Amino acid sequence: GLRELRKLPGSGAAAIGVAASTKRALHDPLQKRAMQDGCEESGDALPRQFRPSEPVIGSSVATEQAKLFHAMGMDLLHSLPEAAHGYVQRALRTAPKESWLLSEIMGSACVALNRLKRHSEALRMAEQACELLKRGQQPSVQLAAMLHNKSACHEYLGDNASALQATEKGLQLAERMRLPEGDELVARLEQSKTKLVAKLTDPKAKASTRPREEGLCKACG
Repeated sequence: GLRELRKLPGSGAAAIGVAASTKRALHDPLQKRAMQDGCEESGDALPRQFRPSEPVIGSSVATEQAKLFHAMGMDLLHSLPEAAHGYVQRALRTAPKESWLLSEIMGSACVALNRLKRHSEALRMAEQACELLKRGQQPSVQLAAMLHNKSACHEYLGDNASALQATEKGLQLAERMRLPEGDELVARLEQSKTKLVAKLTDPKAKASTRPREEGLCKACG
């Protein structure tokens, strides 16, 4: 499944951190596993709707550049969120359209925007990512994670009813995919639902932690 990034380079080893990020971005072993999880029923390595019918000149170079910008941005997310957002924007412009990678980077952009307290923009990004992922023929773990992102954006904006709706859609999708008991994403969605129901039924209820986003791949950080 998809997990949140938690990586940043040390101040004395930035070059090494970027090099490591580049290597991760180019190989993406966990990203491949996430793609396999998302289309397990069909047995495909990549959802059919994201597989181009004809090769595009330069698409391979663009993909690798997008992965590199994405990884560099996520390395900076905790220490320099503004710079991280800049790299993620470059990744968004470079990534092939209608691709799994593009939706993955959208999830990262959503998290970066929330870090910058630009929650309305983060919500629009999450909605765009959900629309892209809904075009798939099979339900995916990534869509469930993006719905969790969308819920977090609504919660940041104080719209707990919409946040609960997005969380419930994520749980329904997880049930359709028959995610295993104890799955981390399912646990987060259930925790989010419990917290939101409490906030809606008891105005005095306060969240113990800030909303938590999904939508990023561990392989990139």
